[in-house]
Amino acid sequence: FTPGHSLALPTSFGGLLQACASSVEGFTPTVWFITFLKTLNCIIIPACLKYGDNILYGYAKPVSIVLTCAATAAMTSSFPPPLMLAGIT
Repeated sequence: FTPGHSLALPTSFGGLLQACASSVEGFTPTVWFITFLKTLNCIIIPACLKYGDNILYGYAKPVSIVLTCAATAAMTSSFPPPLMLAGIT
């Protein structure tokens, strides 16, 4: 609280703008940059959580094919056909 500032709610749009302007008074470009980065952080993390499962699925499917092929080759003591190896790589 600083002298001369009221804690009352603004009663008009102009008063609201003045209250908002005074609340960010003295912010330096560095502070604005950090605020911008924190805002991006709030957008990027939910996007990663939303699309991360699709990325994981994209890796899990091929890995399961390779592991199945390796397990089948170990159980049957036979090497996979060259065409199948070419399709995996």
